[in-house]
Amino acid sequence: MSMTLFAIGAAGVIGMQRATIQGTEDARRFDVAMNLANTWASRLQRDAMFWNVNIVTNPADVTTATRYVKLVGGAACGTAWCTPPITNGDSPFADLAGRDRPASPVELDHAFCVQTRLAWVANPSLGGTPAPTGFARAEVRVIFKKLDYGIVGDCALVPADPPSEEYHFVHVTTALRETTR
Repeated sequence: MSMTLFAIGAAGVIGMQRATIQGTEDARRFDVAMNLANTWASRLQRDAMFWNVNIVTNPADVTTATRYVKLVGGAACGTAWCTPPITNGDSPFADLAGRDRPASPVELDHAFCVQTRLAWVANPSLGGTPAPTGFARAEVRVIFKKLDYGIVGDCALVPADPPSEEYHFVHVTTALRETTR
């Protein structure tokens, strides 16, 4: 009788420990994902600081001066979620600690995948009198697998519309504004 009560109590303690460990790991992953989303929102805003030319008179300057703003409304992504390019060490792929990882994962250790969706609010290339100041909406989505499913491994293998049964998502939205001088 006492052994049965002991076994039931031990099973309860083990179950509580498992739930605590799982909850802590889930919270840590959400924290890392939120930090990555905010980091990418800041990277996009920093990039917009170089967007200070008149796109109507010289659209090539935006293409050469910016890393990410030049992707707004581009043919490559349109309004779809896209993986931003790796530039100057800013990688959209991260390991479990949130560190930037290379695109071709030799070790297949991508735990977090960053995607962006950029759309015009006021497109300066359309012109007008006076030409509008450029203004774009930037959405950042960080995708990572739920704890029971491990890590993503290779971000290139994430489906275009990942199932919520297997993946978690963190979203951040910000505005990108042309810097006028």
